[in-house]
Order: sequence, then structure tokens, then C-alpha cells
Amino acid sequence: MDSILLKAKSLYEALKPSEKKVANYLIQRADDVIHFSITDLAENAGCSEASISRFVRKLGFSKFIDFKISLVKELSLLEDKQNVKNDATGVADLIHHLVQQGVKSYKELSQLVNPLDIEKAADWIAASKHTFLFGVGSSGSIAELGASILVRIGVSCFAYADPHMQVIVVPSCTPEDTVIGVSVSGTIKETIKCVQVAKNVGAKTIAITGGKESPLSKEVDLVLYSSPQGFEAGIGSLGARSSQMAILDMLISTIVWKNETCRNTIEKVEQALVPKRFS
Repeated sequence: MDSILLKAKSLYEALKPSEKKVANYLIQRADDVIHFSITDLAENAGCSEASISRFVRKLGFSKFIDFKISLVKELSLLEDKQNVKNDATGVADLIHHLVQQGVKSYKELSQLVNPLDIEKAADWIAASKHTFLFGVGSSGSIAELGASILVRIGVSCFAYADPHMQVIVVPSCTPEDTVIGVSVSGTIKETIKCVQVAKNVGAKTIAITGGKESPLSKEVDLVLYSSPQGFEAGIGSLGARSSQMAILDMLISTIVWKNETCRNTIEKVEQALVPKRFS
């Protein structure tokens, strides 16, 4: 099957002005499009749903859903090729490639991170009655790992990666809570909905995302930008995952550095874990 992105580029000059808007958005932000309904895409591309329907038919699809499924498959393959070096000469070469991905991610993160924003977010978390982390897919796993570490320093923290549990839990948030949405792309509907509901009830909201000007970044009180690598498809990007976790580590380290109570809690937790270890 021909590449959807290549076909969109090759057909570009023959498209109507409204269809070119769809093509432009697809070419520039394909990783966002896979999460959109036809209505969402029309709104973001600045055209009608009818224009999108005509556009996808010109790409060879009878329905928008068929177009989206094929796009997900295409982007997953592209992402996996970036992460898994199929032309590696051996395992050593593959490992080197992955390490270089991590190095690149951290270098990018050092340019993106704002110490004042990290400190503000850390202060919010430390002062909150409860902190909630929401994410799906690999971002959900990062949220759960971050929450487990925050609990170890004495922060009342909960993470939910199941969209159904997110819907159940988020309405119970209060103005005394902090809610953190974790998303590589910043376009995941479930995560965006969580921060919207939390913000409506007065909770402080934070996004950890690589999606600049993404829907998620526009809904929260504070954005902590991670390295803009990958999207929630395929096996995901090592750079994206490590960048997200690095931001959580920065928040946790700042909280511990500024709070003696947290440092004391760490010591108590360590003592409690001693019997669990083989001597």
C-alpha cells in the first residue's frame, strides 16, 4: 500500500483550497490526526467535514475511519523503524543507537526545561492534599511509576491509566488537589478531559507533554515540556519515555530538596523495607 503522507504530497497541487488545508495539517501533524474524530480534524484544520471526506476519498479511502486506521499503521511502522534499527550490524550497534536516542532526548530536554516552572509545580504538589496523575498507554505507565516514587517521599499520590477509572476518579478532585496529565503528543482525549474536569472544580493542573501548542497544553495551568519525540503508537519512543520520567524525577528531587519532612519519610520507608530484603 502506498504511503498516505507521500500520496497526500503528490496529490497536493490537484487539491481544492479547502482540501489543501486538510493535507497541510496531515503532513505537518500526522501524529495528532490519528487521535482526532472527523469533527476534531475539521476544527483544527479550519475546514468542513465534507472537505475531509472528499480528501480521504482522493487518498483511496471510502470512510474516514478506514483512513485513520491505515494512518495509525503507517505511523506505527515509521516509529518502530526509528526505535528499532533494522539495519543494525549487531546487538552492540542496536544498543548504541538506543543510547544515542536517550542522549539526544536529554540534550533537548535541557533546552526545554524551565527551573522556575519545575519549582512551581513541585511546590503545588508538596502543598496539595492529593496529587493525581493521568495518562494512557506508555504515558500511563510513566504516570504510575512517578506516583509510586512520590508516595515513597510522603506525597499522597494516585495514578490512573485506565480511561474508565479516570472518568470515575477525576470528578472527586477538589481545589486542594493537583492533577498532572502525561501525554507524549498532548492530543489524547481522555487525558485532556481529565485536566478539563479537574480545572473546572478548581484543582491546579499540570501537563507533561512534548506537544507544543497541543490541545492538552492549552487546557492546563502549567506546562512542563518533554522532548518532542514520538507519539502514542507502535512501541513508542525511548526518548519520549525517558524525557517524561526525567521531568518527574526533577519534580521529586525538588520536593525532597525543599522539604525536610519528605527526607525524613524516605528514611522511614527505607527502614520499613529492610525486613523485605534478603540479608
